[in-house]
Amino acid sequence: MRYMLLYLTFTSVGSKRINSFAGPFTVYGTKFGVCDSPPDKPWPSQVYLRPTHFNPAKPNDGQILTGNVTMPEGLNDTRPGHARVDIWSNNQWKKNAFIFNFPGACTALRNNIPNFFAALFDLPSGPSSWNTPCNVKPGTYIVDHKRVFWTYPNVPVFVYGTYRITITATELEKVVICMFGEGTIVPRL
Repeated sequence: MRYMLLYLTFTSVGSKRINSFAGPFTVYGTKFGVCDSPPDKPWPSQVYLRPTHFNPAKPNDGQILTGNVTMPEGLNDTRPGHARVDIWSNNQWKKNAFIFNFPGACTALRNNIPNFFAALFDLPSGPSSWNTPCNVKPGTYIVDHKRVFWTYPNVPVFVYGTYRITITATELEKVVICMFGEGTIVPRL
């Protein structure tokens, strides 16, 4: 009788299984900034962004970003873009877990992280703008309490974990923009 009761208890649990490796995901950012530069020549661009804390009870509310981004040389599609993704494992960053190269840095940022792009530069970033040229003028862009939903339309499934992404744009082997962001990918429920 006891075994029958245990069997019925564990076989009739009404919940769904969460894949612990990879699947549909929700992202939240924890830290943003400019890359470490060589001491003799600092990067021309500056990034000061602060996200709010992630609320796991309301995962679809997005995060609020505050800060500014200064780009003295602007951003367009004449510059190639590079993204290096490091993963946190065994209490250290494992470098170069994923490496992406894009022919046009501006379009790659707009098409792959559209909501973040729109929050930073106040430019359209939806699918209707994907056929137009991408150009961010030089200047300082203020991000004042803008809600950001971390959507990645070209990446429907990804491995869960904590990541650091470093995004650079170069022109003739000279780094024009170098920024990083740290975040965590959790299962979408």
